[in-house]
Amino acid sequence: MRRPGLALLAVLALGCEPRELTWSYRLDPALRGVAESLELGFVRDGCTGERDLTITVPTLGGAPSAELPTLAPGVWGFEVTAHTRASGRTPIGRGCEAVELPTSEPFVVVVAPLGATPDAGVGPGDAAP
Repeated sequence: MRRPGLALLAVLALGCEPRELTWSYRLDPALRGVAESLELGFVRDGCTGERDLTITVPTLGGAPSAELPTLAPGVWGFEVTAHTRASGRTPIGRGCEAVELPTSEPFVVVVAPLGATPDAGVGPGDAAP
């Protein structure tokens, strides 16, 4: 399910003129109703390096805990990691999309499960299948 209205904005540093970049995430059906919070990671040079910055989204559909960063031109990995309250800091899902900046094309990060996820009911913001 794609989360309409949850498009996140990152600002690109292009000289003196910042530009907005629109992106969103989509949870795998196995994570819907299970994932309760997210971490947004920004990885220089794609999805395989160390995160340059991590921002927490304490509740699905909620606001990030910090402003989204200004990113320099180049390849960046936009990583989304899903958690439940029960899992604590252990991730239950992850997705990453490598994007060459600057771009004006919106994109979606698909968050897939890591291992088995518990069977749970429909959570806030999710639609029943």
